[in-house]
Amino acid sequence: HTTVAEVVDVIDRTDTVLQIEVGRNGRYDIVYGNVLMAKLFDQRLLDFDVMADHITNEEIKDRLNNCLVRGVKVLDVYDQGQKIRDLTTLRVNVTMEYDTGIPEDAVKRIDELFTRECIFVEKKSKSGNQMQDIIPMIQSVTVEPQDENTILMDAVICCQNPSLNPNLLVAAICNEIPDCKPDFFKCRRIDLYDKKKEIFR
Repeated sequence: HTTVAEVVDVIDRTDTVLQIEVGRNGRYDIVYGNVLMAKLFDQRLLDFDVMADHITNEEIKDRLNNCLVRGVKVLDVYDQGQKIRDLTTLRVNVTMEYDTGIPEDAVKRIDELFTRECIFVEKKSKSGNQMQDIIPMIQSVTVEPQDENTILMDAVICCQNPSLNPNLLVAAICNEIPDCKPDFFKCRRIDLYDKKKEIFR
């Protein structure tokens, strides 16, 4: 696990004339969406200013990658990125697999589950575990079978203030309709959206 401080140290060592803001609370103003995305998708977004005009985005990426540890890689560098405060929602695909086939009426029951007025799921926090209603953090959910063993759930959920871990969508299924519990599931981020519901970039 690579910490934000370690990444900042790498940037300092690349001589890439980058400046990273330090927020009011003294923490690095790293645009990572939130801890959820860093842990779930093994990705962080870094927000920095280039302090010179002679360096290209490709060169920044190459310099960073030459200094990062194995397994950590800069995928892209782009201009005019939005600020983290503009990030609001996340579109995610949750693939659920059933070893012996999709249970009868599972697609319908899972779809109906997320139309309820409230669903309480245990959520981990720094202050301890607590029960939280996840429905206010869900904007949309569609559920479709992919084959006789696989269900694909496409959801748009809050990813900041408050944030919803996509794993809790599956936790809700396991708690509320346990006979529809998948044997295996994986989450894949599709898009991030800003306050205007446009793709966050």
